[in-house]
Amino acid sequence: MKRFLILAGVTFLLGNCSLRRCVADKAFVEEYRQHLEIILKQEKGDSTDVDEYFGAMKYFYKITGSFLRAKYDNGLGYRDKSVYKEDVKRLKLWLEKNKCTFTKEMADSINRIPWGPNLLSPKNGNQSGN
Repeated sequence: MKRFLILAGVTFLLGNCSLRRCVADKAFVEEYRQHLEIILKQEKGDSTDVDEYFGAMKYFYKITGSFLRAKYDNGLGYRDKSVYKEDVKRLKLWLEKNKCTFTKEMADSINRIPWGPNLLSPKNGNQSGN
């Protein structure tokens, strides 16, 4: 009987640990989505400030470790819609994978670094060649 109670207790504890739900930092998720909206807005043809657009690109590079393949030198935006769709898909996937472990404080700390990717994130989404 004692063994049964111990086994039941351990099973209950292990089951509860695996049932923990994701608790995303809402401030981080909102900030990330605001930067994504800047990219989306430009591709929809809405007017976007160059500094704001470049800032969003820099934000994603620092946070995810991946460069966006958009252009900002001779007009803003993507020259190829398939590249745009791939980048947006990658950004959304990164958020989905990292929203439960990343916080606004972490993002703010990374953004204080003058340049450079987030090398602290094991799921940084960095792909070779990007």
